[in-house]
Amino acid sequence: MKIKKNGKVIRLTESDLKKIVKRIIKENESKLDLNSVNISLDILDAAIEDIRYDKDIIGDTINIKTTEEKRTGYFGRDLLIRMENDELNIESVKLTSSPNDSSKVSSIIFKNKHDGAMIKLPVSILTSGSERDGRFYLGTTTLLITDVNGDTFELSLDLSSLYQNNN
Repeated sequence: MKIKKNGKVIRLTESDLKKIVKRIIKENESKLDLNSVNISLDILDAAIEDIRYDKDIIGDTINIKTTEEKRTGYFGRDLLIRMENDELNIESVKLTSSPNDSSKVSSIIFKNKHDGAMIKLPVSILTSGSERDGRFYLGTTTLLITDVNGDTFELSLDLSSLYQNNN
């Protein structure tokens, strides 16, 4: 098949057309619906479960902002992010914001389950925020998540209502 574009002739074989059609179908099918991803946040070993938050989705970014003040405990604890969606199958998780303790970045763990995935981050790598009234508040931590279909999205966690005591 010959296609004329801007005065140039482009030759396409049947194999080329099959590849193009296959790629377009895959791109349209594989996009994960971020609105259908249910998220829960917990601090492990601190008896803090189902941390309340507001969720906003803009493009390929899920923005989470915690809404109630909670003490996270010490930096030896982990933030557990549960993401429920039958189609979600994570291939990689990368920290894209500045970590508080970069030596712990390799401690990010994710696990796929039949109904979604879990991500575990050490509290010590979460981005630092401000200090007020003898408390260290967390900041905004951003993760780049890639699923097995090659789809990527960002998870932005504004954890500024979570704090550690300064003692």
